[in-house]
Amino acid sequence: MTGLVLLSALLAVAPAQAELRQHELELFALEPGLRILFDTTQLVPTSSRYWTEIELTATSEDALSFRYEMYAEGTSYASSGSSVVRDRQACRALDPWWGPGLSERAERCELWLSTLAFDELRSSGVTHLAIDVHYRGDSALELRLLRYERFALTIDARMVELRVMVLESSLGDQLWVYDRRENPFVLRATVVGVYDWFVTELSSP
Repeated sequence: MTGLVLLSALLAVAPAQAELRQHELELFALEPGLRILFDTTQLVPTSSRYWTEIELTATSEDALSFRYEMYAEGTSYASSGSSVVRDRQACRALDPWWGPGLSERAERCELWLSTLAFDELRSSGVTHLAIDVHYRGDSALELRLLRYERFALTIDARMVELRVMVLESSLGDQLWVYDRRENPFVLRATVVGVYDWFVTELSSP
């Protein structure tokens, strides 16, 4: 009887897995109107959990901009603003700490790796990136490619898996980065003792 129950359970899961595999290599384009939702846990200066939603407003090969809103359910906490990434090709600092209003810095990648960093990882397995300048005071840290794996999330209400590079810094931080040269988006970041955030949902324009 147990064997029959187990077999029926496996058969029920099979179509869902087949559907997941069908969509796992689907691209999501960097275009205005793309909305991205993060589950965020911040550890400093106090522990807190909130949601972060961004919406791309403009994109090009060298730059992009987005609006963001942060809020915590069941509390009055809320913050919003906009950010401009000026050098997608060679920026060397992730550092996604945002205050109200406009943030615009050439050296910050915000939620992406630069094309240069991506190419270095692909060719040698090593690059350098300042992950948290704002709070931890990082200079460029060594970042190594550990492995490739799949990252599950929802895109337009469908569960999919994306191929990612898992990276680890010399301080033990880990990043899960979408394995696409034209869009090396950080889907998850675990920064030791500081924060942990991950993407749960993408919505196309």
